[in-house]
Amino acid sequence: MLIVVLGMVAAMGLVLGVGRTGLAAQVQQPVASPGTTPPPIGAERLPEPVDPYAARMKHQEQVAQADDRRKKMVADADKLLQLATDLKADVDKETRNETSVSAYMKADEIEKLAHDVKQRLKN
Repeated sequence: MLIVVLGMVAAMGLVLGVGRTGLAAQVQQPVASPGTTPPPIGAERLPEPVDPYAARMKHQEQVAQADDRRKKMVADADKLLQLATDLKADVDKETRNETSVSAYMKADEIEKLAHDVKQRLKN
């Protein structure tokens, strides 16, 4: 009878999960690659530390790029104004039935420059 009781106690221990060893215990342990320690379960990765010097340099670079874009826009606007003024003067000089090649070329250049300015304004 003692053997039966001991067998029942051992069987109940296995059913309840008491005294697990071997494969069941290994499955619960996370496997880490050699030379590293695994992060705790449920732990989130921390963001990379921000280098204040790099952030300041990036900001200064962005400011310089914005200033360059603004200078380019002002120069293009001045050029558009000059071309439009020249085109108006050429058209005023022409007679009814003639158009000069230079007026046509200026109009084409105005169109291309205006398109470029418009695309830069979109971006």
